[in-house]
Amino acid sequence: MKKISIEIWIYIFLTIGWTTICLLSANNLFKAISQGMPMLVAIGVVLFVRRKGKWKDFGMTRIGTAKGYLLTLLVVAMVAVSFSIAWVMGIVQLPVITKMEMNQWGRFVFLVKLYLQVGFILSPLLFAFAEEVGWRGYMQTRLLHEVGANKAIWITAGCWAIFHYPFFFLSNYTDSGNIWINVLLFTIMIFPLSFLLGWIRISSKSIWPVVLCHGLINYLRGFMDTLFYVKKSYWTYVTGESGIFTILVWTILAVIVYQFMKQKNKVL
Repeated sequence: MKKISIEIWIYIFLTIGWTTICLLSANNLFKAISQGMPMLVAIGVVLFVRRKGKWKDFGMTRIGTAKGYLLTLLVVAMVAVSFSIAWVMGIVQLPVITKMEMNQWGRFVFLVKLYLQVGFILSPLLFAFAEEVGWRGYMQTRLLHEVGANKAIWITAGCWAIFHYPFFFLSNYTDSGNIWINVLLFTIMIFPLSFLLGWIRISSKSIWPVVLCHGLINYLRGFMDTLFYVKKSYWTYVTGESGIFTILVWTILAVIVYQFMKQKNKVL
C-alpha cells in the first residue's frame, strides 16, 4: 500500500499552520499573505528537496489543452446556472430601481463595465494562482506519483477544505448565514469542484486552466452577488459559492465527466 511522503505531510501542516497564524495576526499584510500560503509553502518545500525536474511539477511550462479550457468554461457557467435557478425561485432578485436614472439593462451594462476594470479581473485570478500553484500545481501532482490520481484528488480536496476553515472562523469568510451550516455546505461543495479541477489539471498537464477556472468562479460569483442585490436571509445556503444549487450542478457535471472518462477508459 502506497503511503503519503513526509514531504507532503510537512507541506500540509506548514500551509494550514502558517495560514492560521497569519489570520490570527492583527497585521493586515499578514492576513493578505495568508491566502497565498499554499504557493509560498510549496516553493519553500521544493527548494529543500532534491528531485530532478521538481519545478516542472508545478505545471507552469504548459499552456494546457482545449479540452481543459472547455471544461473550465462549463464549470464556471454552473455558477450562473445556480444563481439563475435561485432567481427564478425568488431567492435572489434584481433591485427595484427608483432613484437612479437607468433601467435594469442600464444597470447590467454599468456592472459589466465596472467588473471589466483591471482590478476586478486581476484580483481573483492572482488569489487563485496563489492557491492553485500549491494545491494542484505542487501537492496534487506529488500525490499523483505517490498514491495515484484518485486518492490524489480526494486528499487534495480534504486539505483544501481544511485550509479554508480558519478563514471562516477568523476572518468573516461569509457575511450571512449560520457559520456552521456555511462550513458544512462549503466542505460538501469542495469535493465535486475538486474532482473537476483535479481532472482539468491532470488532463491538461497544466496549472493555467485550473487557475483560470478558480479565478473565474470567484469573479463571476462576485458579479452575480452584486447583480442580484436583493436576497433572502438564507440565500447563501441555496446559491453562491457553496449553496445547494451550486453543489448540485457541480456534482451533476462531475458525474458526467466521470462517465465520459469511464467510456474513454480513463477513470481515475
